[in-house]
Amino acid sequence: MTSRRNALISEPASGPSRCTRGSWKRRPTRFAVDLHGRFTSVNAGLLAEAGLPRDAVLDQHFASLVHASDRPTALTMVAETLGGHRHRLHMRVLGAKGPRMGIITKAPIHEQGKVVGA
Repeated sequence: MTSRRNALISEPASGPSRCTRGSWKRRPTRFAVDLHGRFTSVNAGLLAEAGLPRDAVLDQHFASLVHASDRPTALTMVAETLGGHRHRLHMRVLGAKGPRMGIITKAPIHEQGKVVGA
């Protein structure tokens, strides 16, 4: 595990510039993805709603938790976010109790003037 990922896991989410926010069953979820769309940080809310342990989520592509019908839109949204744009979108996410509609807010993560994730 890299030191950058360790830092992301141990840091509390500090607003939309640091993470992606979603809402599954009114429980706040937060996560960050790298330039390849892989989870680098997830909070307990996302793990509880997904019904998965942290090790099963980290380094997996975010689309693995998006309903198949919404994946093309989700992939486009993340690509645009990695290009520096913010987005807010309703999409179905996969949870422990089946698909749920969620609101996903995406914002780029910047380090030294470059986008390094979302």
